[in-house]
Amino acid sequence: MGGNEVSMRENRNAIYITMVIALMSLLLASLIEYCECISKKISHSDFIVNCFLGVFSGAMLALIIAVINYRVERKRFITERINFVDCLILELMPFNSLIFKGGNYSLEKEIEVIKTVYYFMRDYVHMKPNEFQPFFSTGKLVDKDEEIMLMIIELYTKIEKLNRLSDEYTFNIIHREQLENEINNLLTYLKKYKNSCYTNILGRKRDELQELVGIKYDHEEKMEF
Repeated sequence: MGGNEVSMRENRNAIYITMVIALMSLLLASLIEYCECISKKISHSDFIVNCFLGVFSGAMLALIIAVINYRVERKRFITERINFVDCLILELMPFNSLIFKGGNYSLEKEIEVIKTVYYFMRDYVHMKPNEFQPFFSTGKLVDKDEEIMLMIIELYTKIEKLNRLSDEYTFNIIHREQLENEINNLLTYLKKYKNSCYTNILGRKRDELQELVGIKYDHEEKMEF
């Protein structure tokens, strides 16, 4: 687990715990203060009420701090996700140029691009935790983040397969035609993803996620084909 995800989970749990403590202490203080049948049976009821109110005040302060910390860590997590998507789109630009601007890459150049994208995605998919820690299992932010991760994982699966095939081609395990066919399938996938371009769809989902969290950059450039 990465630091952000652990911190998000801990702050989320702290919010739950401090909320329960605050509500319970306020409830008990109210019962002792306003329920005569209870207050008469408890000696020094005023002192106990003050203690519960002190616990309530401390819990509320801890709750506010946990909420602020959670929102900070959530924004940092989403910012990292957005930055990764931005860099992934840049890494895919050579394929977009090949698809939409014409040209003829050599197989060796295509393999080079595949390996670059593979290593870039591998580090993120395998080295970084992808579990978001929301308060609720559904919602616009959660759904949008899941949509982006599904696109990333789907692409990574195809890139990882091509990386293995390129190694097999290097060792003369498979023929050149088989690798070329698989690369063409990837290019078709990128070009016709949901009747659009893969990077265009991914970029739009990134923008929607960015808008939900309210992240702004000094300079933003839209790269669509």
